[in-house]
Amino acid sequence: MTNATDAQTKLTNPTLERSANLIMRTHYLLGSAADAQWMRSKTISPDQPDAEVIVGAQEASSIRVQRVADPTFEAATDPARLELRKAVKAAEAAMAKQHAAMRESAAILTDALAKWNGGL
Repeated sequence: MTNATDAQTKLTNPTLERSANLIMRTHYLLGSAADAQWMRSKTISPDQPDAEVIVGAQEASSIRVQRVADPTFEAATDPARLELRKAVKAAEAAMAKQHAAMRESAAILTDALAKWNGGL
């Protein structure tokens, strides 16, 4: 490498390249999941009630059952949405942990390169 630009743009270690690609993919996936984690999924779970049951105030012999949709409840209790939310939180925590480790590594490398270059 002949100059600083080459050093900044070329990753010579395959692990560095894979890590950079994985960081970008995770960043993209988190962006895709940002809104979706708060919405009901497109899957319908057979054990998930699709509405609450309201019984009419008529005589017991002629009780009428009516279905009333509750989209807020459905979204809040949707198992697929809850699983996505859990995955988003885990990915965000992993990214934060990685960020802290990379920041520390960058500081150590900066200091070591400065000393190598004749600085203190």
